Amino acid sequence: MSSRILATGVLLLLTACPNIASAQVRSIEGTYRNPALGYSIQIPPGLKGVTDYQDGPERSLRISLASGGDMVVFGEPNSLEYKTPEDGLKDELELKDCDSGQRKIKPAIVGNVKGASGRLVCGDRVLNLFLAFRPGG
Repeated sequence: MSSRILATGVLLLLTACPNIASAQVRSIEGTYRNPALGYSIQIPPGLKGVTDYQDGPERSLRISLASGGDMVVFGEPNSLEYKTPEDGLKDELELKDCDSGQRKIKPAIVGNVKGASGRLVCGDRVLNLFLAFRPGG
């Protein structure tokens, strides 16, 4: 199972030079905070998040699950200017290579953030997505 939670953030452009900056892998337990992109998540007890190697600003966190799947949390700008989270999920689920897949999108709320959750089932693979727009940003 692969899950992604999406949140919008601020686009930051950084040109990294290997001699000046290098991406660092961080292992995180408890709460992961990304103030630059305006979100935080609570990592479930017993699991660890890893920031992986990333060029430029840190944008995501990967949590490996016992099932062999991953949960990936990242922030990115709403560069396609989706009017609603549901619109963004419809577009994302349409891009997947699965003609006979079962797609389902419904409203979702996490804390006080309104968003949408989407699910694509294709054969023995399942993709769960959550998209929310940061309030006021």
